[in-house]
Amino acid sequence: IEVTLDEVIVLVLLVILGWSLYLVGAPVDSSEDQIHAGIALRLSQLANPGLDNVYLVPRLVYTYPFPGTHYFMGLISRFGDIDTFFLYHKLRFFWGTTAVLMLYVMARAVFGSRAVACATTVAAVVLIASGNFAMGFPSGWGQLVPYSHASDIAMTVLLPSLLAVAFWYIQRHRMPFWTTC
Repeated sequence: IEVTLDEVIVLVLLVILGWSLYLVGAPVDSSEDQIHAGIALRLSQLANPGLDNVYLVPRLVYTYPFPGTHYFMGLISRFGDIDTFFLYHKLRFFWGTTAVLMLYVMARAVFGSRAVACATTVAAVVLIASGNFAMGFPSGWGQLVPYSHASDIAMTVLLPSLLAVAFWYIQRHRMPFWTTC
C-alpha cells in the first residue's frame, strides 16, 4: 500500500476535524432534534421494529418509514450500551469527517489527482475552520460539518457518498461520447 504525503495531510486534517467536532457535538436542544434522538432511542429498545411502531405515537407510520440513520444510531446505542442522546450529540465527529472524506474522494475521482483532491480538502477544512462552511443555520443544516439530524446526514454525507461512487464508476467505465448516442 502506497501512502503519499497528500493522503497523510488529509488524514491529519480529518483527525483534527474529528477531534474538534467531538468536543463541539451536535445540538439536541430543539424539539426536532429531541424527536430524532428519541426515535433512535426507541429503535435501540424495540425487539420488532415495524412501519407503525417506530414513531413515538402508537400505530402511526413515521415520515421516514425506514430511517436508516436512526437505526444506525439505535444499533450503536444498543451494542455499545451508550446513551442515545449522548450518541446523537457526539456522533457529529463521524458525520463531519465522513463528509470531508467524501469530498476528497469525489475530487480525486473527478480530477484524477491526489494533489488536487488534497488541495480541495485543505480548502474545505480551512473554510470549515473559518466558519464559512460550518455555519449552523436555524433550519438545522450544519453544512460540511453536519448535525446528527436525518436530513442533514442525507444531504451532507449520503448524497456525496453516492456521488463519489457514481464518479468512480464513470471514471472506470468511461466511453466515448459517440458510442452512447
